[in-house]
Amino acid sequence: LENELQKQHQYDGVAFVHQCPLQNAKGSNRQEIRFRVVDGPGLFWYHSHTGLSAVDGIFGPLIIRPPRSATRREAAANGLLAEIDKEFVVLFGDWYHSTSGALGFAAGRPFDTRKADAETGAYGWVDLPQSVLINGRGIFQDCALGGPVDNSTTCAPLPVGSVPPGRNRLNAFSVPANPGCSRTNFTVTAGKRYLFRLLNVGSLTDASLCFGGHDSVTVVSADGAPVEPFEVRAKEPGTGRGACVEVNLAQRIGVVVEAGREPGSAHWVTAAPHFRAGAPNGYAVLR
Repeated sequence: LENELQKQHQYDGVAFVHQCPLQNAKGSNRQEIRFRVVDGPGLFWYHSHTGLSAVDGIFGPLIIRPPRSATRREAAANGLLAEIDKEFVVLFGDWYHSTSGALGFAAGRPFDTRKADAETGAYGWVDLPQSVLINGRGIFQDCALGGPVDNSTTCAPLPVGSVPPGRNRLNAFSVPANPGCSRTNFTVTAGKRYLFRLLNVGSLTDASLCFGGHDSVTVVSADGAPVEPFEVRAKEPGTGRGACVEVNLAQRIGVVVEAGREPGSAHWVTAAPHFRAGAPNGYAVLR
């Protein structure tokens, strides 16, 4: 069966469906898959698909570029704007202190109609995430847990900056081998234009990505395809909370941000969950 599937180029990566999973014996189990790119250009991603193992962090971005022969005009039409100065890939999502196996056990319990409610039905829902990470970084209990989020920051983190290393009230689980946590930093130059490729890699959390200090951003692509650019404005201009773009699970949104005109300033980039009252926000720093 394996040889026949290989001949037909029908591998799809789903363990126990089209193929047996690769075993984890040292150095002896590898598989190379070659494929022709027919979609894009744009942002896509890869992730593991054995059980819920992607929840444990086995994923990454996959960026498809325009052909090298493409002109600047063609590249711009395909969502890779010719006039941007730099791009950032932003992967964000909920993070749990339990493994995917434990979470899957809770979610996979048999339905109990006696416990059904309007929010979850009879589904065995898991608890709230402990953190929301941006590019794999974040701080446990970065701020007081807030209520339902409406495209804004509802809890105030510490002043923009870093948390001191070592065991302290902000790093209660710090140990010598892991001396402290950090936030992702995006460093930009005042007045220049940047393409932020946003990807929600979470498992159970729809969220908005908000650019503090910037009252408008421009959406240029969605789910690997260019869109007619349109402006998204802050709900509360001038407050510093900034413009927000909603990104659902596995969704990819391309956003162009023109950096503010104040050299030396720093602003929050906030990943604000929706529909999960009590879930923490995630924070990165835009310098």
